[in-house]
Amino acid sequence: MRHYDYTPRLLWCLLTLLLLLPTGQAHGQTSERHVTARIVNAETGAPIVDVLCSAWDGERHRTAFTQSDAKGEARFRLTPQDQFLSFVLLGYTKQELRISELSGDSFTVRLQPSTTPIREVHIKARPITVRGDTLRYRVKAFAGKRDRYLEDVIKKLPGVEVKENGRIEYQGTPINKFYIEGQDPLGSNYTQASRNIPINAVDQVDVIEHNQHKRVLQGLVPSDQAALNIRLSKASRFRPFGEVSAGTGLPAPLWEGKAFLMQASPTNQLITSLKGNNTGVDLSSDFEQQHDAGSGLPQISLPSTALQTSSPQRPPLDIGRYLDDRGFNWGINDLQKLGEYSNLRINVSGYHDRRRLSSESETHYLGTTPLDLYETSQLTRSPNYYNAALRYEHNAPKRYLVGELSFGGRRSDQTEGLRSNSREYTLGLRQEPLWLQAALQTTLRLGGTVLDFVSSTRGYTAGETLRGEWTEAALPTQALYEQRRITQLHTTHQASTSFHFSHTTALHTGLEATADLRSFDTPYASLARSCSYRDLSLALDASFSYRPEGFYLSVGSPLTLEREMLQVGMRHDEATRLRIAPFFSMRASLGQHGELWLRGSYSERPDLDGYYSPSTQRRGYRLYYQSLEHLYSQQTLSSSLRLTYRNPLELFFTYLHLSYNYTTRGYYRDYTYSLDRTVSIPIDSTHHRQTFSAAGVVDKSIAPLGLSLHAELRYRHSSYISSQAQRVYQIQSDLLVPSLTMTCNKLSPLELAYTFELSSLWIHHPLTKLRPVLSLRESFEAGLPLGDRWLLGLQVVHSMNEVAPREYKHTLFGDLDAAWTVSKRIKLTARLANLWGQTSYRVTRLSATDISSFAVPLRPRELIVTATLRI
Repeated sequence: MRHYDYTPRLLWCLLTLLLLLPTGQAHGQTSERHVTARIVNAETGAPIVDVLCSAWDGERHRTAFTQSDAKGEARFRLTPQDQFLSFVLLGYTKQELRISELSGDSFTVRLQPSTTPIREVHIKARPITVRGDTLRYRVKAFAGKRDRYLEDVIKKLPGVEVKENGRIEYQGTPINKFYIEGQDPLGSNYTQASRNIPINAVDQVDVIEHNQHKRVLQGLVPSDQAALNIRLSKASRFRPFGEVSAGTGLPAPLWEGKAFLMQASPTNQLITSLKGNNTGVDLSSDFEQQHDAGSGLPQISLPSTALQTSSPQRPPLDIGRYLDDRGFNWGINDLQKLGEYSNLRINVSGYHDRRRLSSESETHYLGTTPLDLYETSQLTRSPNYYNAALRYEHNAPKRYLVGELSFGGRRSDQTEGLRSNSREYTLGLRQEPLWLQAALQTTLRLGGTVLDFVSSTRGYTAGETLRGEWTEAALPTQALYEQRRITQLHTTHQASTSFHFSHTTALHTGLEATADLRSFDTPYASLARSCSYRDLSLALDASFSYRPEGFYLSVGSPLTLEREMLQVGMRHDEATRLRIAPFFSMRASLGQHGELWLRGSYSERPDLDGYYSPSTQRRGYRLYYQSLEHLYSQQTLSSSLRLTYRNPLELFFTYLHLSYNYTTRGYYRDYTYSLDRTVSIPIDSTHHRQTFSAAGVVDKSIAPLGLSLHAELRYRHSSYISSQAQRVYQIQSDLLVPSLTMTCNKLSPLELAYTFELSSLWIHHPLTKLRPVLSLRESFEAGLPLGDRWLLGLQVVHSMNEVAPREYKHTLFGDLDAAWTVSKRIKLTARLANLWGQTSYRVTRLSATDISSFAVPLRPRELIVTATLRI
């Protein structure tokens, strides 16, 4: 097979673009004018806060707006098209200025208090207000009558998205902090707050754009990530609040319960939660740790486990439709302020469950030797997860210090009864990963110099045992037993310095030393079967940043000297490499509303196997896996463009994100399928994988109509190879997913919501002509209040999936719920799920190696009644 290396061509393109950037920026700066207005009371001379300041063109179209800050100042970036400035605040006479008549770039506006008598005034606060880089969303403007918790409202905020696992994104980028009254009590596990804080306890949600958590770096190092700050209502400050609920239902024994308590004072924040149910509500994502980009500490992925059961697939349905579980999660989080800039935080959490997953599947493997596989599975999983962390932080304007000690444990037991064609398996799998990590970081600011020191060490061990037996026809019962253990010691130490020669230019240098030591053990291992991996590296960082007003450019090329050693049984391999990783990052403001980010990078890193063994490993009931025996590296060239636009005054947010990745690897895996096993072996050969993705999102709210629209269009194209039975196929795949969400609250007393999502997958296989696979999901929700105490709700879900070649099935789901507010503190709710009594759900999946169809049983029709006491 012939391969083309596009790396030199793409590097030249990136370099050319980089050289053109400063020229384009210089041209843009000459056509803009920066002015500062100071708004004061004409009678007293006192500064006026929150004045709406707008810029207008000659046709009276608003081109920019802002609000005056605590000093009464408002800053504009004006273009030649801007003709007028206006200043408006209730209680003052509106004032307009012609820009051409301004004497300088700094001026004072004196607003005259209004003396017009007003008999009756109806004031309706704006849903969003702006102060600098902070957007303040008024919760009551977006909350519906059926919304109960903070996450329900965050999903409706224009420009903000909440993913299925609870991760919050602003303009397509994950947030880096989740503050509550300016404090960070939860770190990366903020779903404990977003999914439990009642709506009536929150007054507003702030989105802090370009949030730089470290005060020592504010104004020096910009960030492309935002943070959320939750501002509680006056009634919820300085006193404990929360709720306790319990429910039961039919068919018995159905139950659910919850206890949540929170206190947020200026010196202490305490958040505790306990939840449990067997009603299909998934509690695992409440425990999930989001990537904490603002922690300031290294974020190193944990090694993966090796052994597995059949791993039933997940259908494109709400998990509550089919999940048979009995789950609990709990969390205790306490933040204590020790001074103006320092705090001590303790976070302890746990998740325990017992899940039953049943499925039946039919798989047709592609290739020159096609194979059909029919399986039925009864799987029970019992995960028990624990996390604990102790963290001290000192975040002062001249010094930042953080120290953290964290522990994590996962114990998961799985039992499975499986029939694969004519063979029957009984399997049991236990996995027990444990890790302990200590980390320390300090950042100092000495005039124009910034010093940064980071040290992190983690120890990790994971033991796995797979045991069972299988029978087939008249053959005798065969035992199955596999055991694995991986241990890792990972340590990294970094010292860096930033020299700020002026307000706009800086040079960054640093050294980083990293050691990654791993061992892979099997029972009764001899010297001839021992496996280990060692990676020692020393990196020199050198980068330059340029940051004039409204523009940021960073370029650099870290240099790494790396020494790798691999021992796989009697085989030994080692390599010494000198790696470079050039990159550039550019951010440019496009007026007051828009922003452009461009990034490009090239990197080379070790390409490791998850587990090394001198002989073929049995990783599951049918997967036989031959590990790598040599050292490999992986090269990645990536580039991305992100264009954002936001106009809070018009409640309009949109972004476009384009990315391209080109990866080169030194081997690929060949898969051979037979009735009783799948064999995976590595084959030395340079191959490439290309991925292009595009995502466009539009958020628009039309206040007079009470209408909110959220539209998305996502596309991904991938080109890669697939190898089956020593035959290599060039595969191309295309995934297109348009979606739309609409809500309307002006059809009083009704509240309506509609969601639409269509997924289309094409896979181009040279051996077989494959049809695209479509998947459709629609949801209609309605809420009807009956007086002040009753609320009725209805949800209807329409799903369409391919269940057989060219055969699509439409499935309807329906749920009813009712809520009775007995008093301010007591509420009773009832929910009737699966109105039409759907019993199973089948879906077809398409991949480069097979076409599979699987079915899962659904939860029956259920009635659940819950009583809630608000504290």
